[in-house]
Amino acid sequence: MKQTLIVLMLLVVCLSGCNKSDPKQVKIKGEIKGLTTDTIYLYGNDELSDFVTPVHVEEGKFSLKIDMDTTLTQAILFIDREKQYPVYLERGKTIHIKSDLDIPGSYEAKGGPVNEEFTAFYKTLPQPVDPNDTLSIRLVSEYIHRNHKSLINIYLLDKFFVRTPSPDLAGIKELIGLMDGSLQDKPYIERLTELIEQSEKAEVGKIAPSFTLTNPEGEKISRSEFRDRYLLLTFWASWSDSCKRSNEELKKIYKRYPPKTQKERDREKKRERNNKNFKPSLELAIAGVSLDMDKESWKEAVKQDTLKWEQLNDFSGWNSTVVKQYDINEIPYNILIDDRGRIIARGIKGKELVSKLDSLLKQKK
Repeated sequence: MKQTLIVLMLLVVCLSGCNKSDPKQVKIKGEIKGLTTDTIYLYGNDELSDFVTPVHVEEGKFSLKIDMDTTLTQAILFIDREKQYPVYLERGKTIHIKSDLDIPGSYEAKGGPVNEEFTAFYKTLPQPVDPNDTLSIRLVSEYIHRNHKSLINIYLLDKFFVRTPSPDLAGIKELIGLMDGSLQDKPYIERLTELIEQSEKAEVGKIAPSFTLTNPEGEKISRSEFRDRYLLLTFWASWSDSCKRSNEELKKIYKRYPPKTQKERDREKKRERNNKNFKPSLELAIAGVSLDMDKESWKEAVKQDTLKWEQLNDFSGWNSTVVKQYDINEIPYNILIDDRGRIIARGIKGKELVSKLDSLLKQKK
């Protein structure tokens, strides 16, 4: 009898303790119909930005456990390029995910209030979900306006407003301003706000940010070197084929608007002193800002491609201060600055660029 009592007590302890979930873990169980045996991925965001784990799917089902230091954070379940869903990881919770690849918009996450909140709102959007759909954008905007504290706002902002061909920065900034302070303190929102503020400094109509970079001869060249001239800043790299094609177009522009010689500038200054009504002819300068990180490759490309205009580099690639100052996200990319140092065009190229320069410099060809 005594032995039986001990066994029963041990069984009770095991049942109450062995099945108890780890309060610092989150469990995810999923079923994706239409996916047999494959590998999908879970990417962390914000506090888990360095986290990525492959998830093995067997006969459409998968499960995993994740140790967490934070109470609640967002991750992205990456099934394929078209199907990427947020998963809100909450310590001590078990999340159940269901999806059917053959049914548009088929996604459901249960386990924790935020997952269920997202699932409920996701089902109100036109299916399949299109980030460019006008109705979807309106519904998302209205949701953010009504739910200032909702964590799903970050995913919605990113998917429907940030990851678009031409993001409306003013609109994004307004939506961020509506969000609760706890959301504005999230790493993603902080980075996004910083990028918006930086890009605002390089908008059309703003004074061009100053810079100092090195040319192939090792000389320090500053933005002020080009004062009183129109300046075409062109961002490029020797490893980009599209940049090579762009540089060929710039050669024609350089030939069309050759720089003045020092004698010509001195002569015009003399005439200006003697005749108050005389105005020097407008001049165009071109400066190439390279994203090359290898000095020799850059210098060789400048020589081989006979790029005669000023070439500049700080060998920091995409991390270059100037690249960030001018909000450059692609190459080749041109920015046109007037003779007063104000940005007058961004992303201008080809015939549009030639036409713009003709109208500004009033040079008949």
